[in-house]
Amino acid sequence: MTNLPLPDTYERLITQVTEQFPRMKKSFQRITRFMVQNPNAMAVESVKVIADQAGVQPSSLVRFAKHMGYNGFSEMKRVFQSHLISTASSKERLESFSNEVSSESSNSTASFLQSLVTNDIAALNDLKHSISSEVLEKAVSLLEEADTIYVLGQLRSLSVAYYIRYLLLYLRQNVRLLDSSGGLATEEAELMNEKSLLVAVSFRYYAREVVDIVEGTARKKIPILAFTDSQLSPLYKHGTCSLVVPGAGHKFSYSLAATMSLAQSLIVSMASRLQIESSQEEFNPQDLLGSSDPKVLQRISPSKPYHFEQN
Repeated sequence: MTNLPLPDTYERLITQVTEQFPRMKKSFQRITRFMVQNPNAMAVESVKVIADQAGVQPSSLVRFAKHMGYNGFSEMKRVFQSHLISTASSKERLESFSNEVSSESSNSTASFLQSLVTNDIAALNDLKHSISSEVLEKAVSLLEEADTIYVLGQLRSLSVAYYIRYLLLYLRQNVRLLDSSGGLATEEAELMNEKSLLVAVSFRYYAREVVDIVEGTARKKIPILAFTDSQLSPLYKHGTCSLVVPGAGHKFSYSLAATMSLAQSLIVSMASRLQIESSQEEFNPQDLLGSSDPKVLQRISPSKPYHFEQN
């Protein structure tokens, strides 16, 4: 049993297990990883089902709960049930609808589309409530204050990294993509200094080079803005500001809709902070969402020439 106060809320429980994770035995690490990534299952499934899915014995769940200070597994489960009632009711309804679609439509292409869209809607709904306004403001401040922004993402996160770079170029930011295609991402990362910002995107299973660059950047005390999927992610603990994206799991069917929306919202918020005006007309950062007009972009930073090729 730990000597810490009893974690009577979901947030306190997740904080404690994240801090203890490196020192836990293997079975407890499996339970921790499962509970962080599947809080709804912890609330509604039986001990046997959770144990099977986590790859441990049911008795290990009981021992884990007592290790965290609870009288038993049922008491710990109530923490997840309270969290589910307060934050995830819309997701549960959508998941129920998704199950209905799957059962009625077999394996048709339409059913796969329905399922993916339903999951994306659930992830986007969760996104609205899972990240505090304080964390979002901190993320935008890091972007705004950096002299040079380095963007890093590999595997399925590469598309997010490219999109962030694309939006930052529209704002005339000094941005560089740490592209691994030439084998020089690690070397280029060495160019960062204390006035730089590393924006790193990675989800399970985490690209080794991304983790190495993040760890090296953290050792140099250079700010890091991390997009990841769990408090147990190797990026999370090194982030100056870490954004945990709901639904950004490792299954093949998971999309990046929530991650893309989160990235876009930060850049649009950054644009609004610039408080740019052109003539008598106030600049609207929403223009960034749909305009490729050079005149719109030139209003963002008229001191820098527009140099992008138009398709």
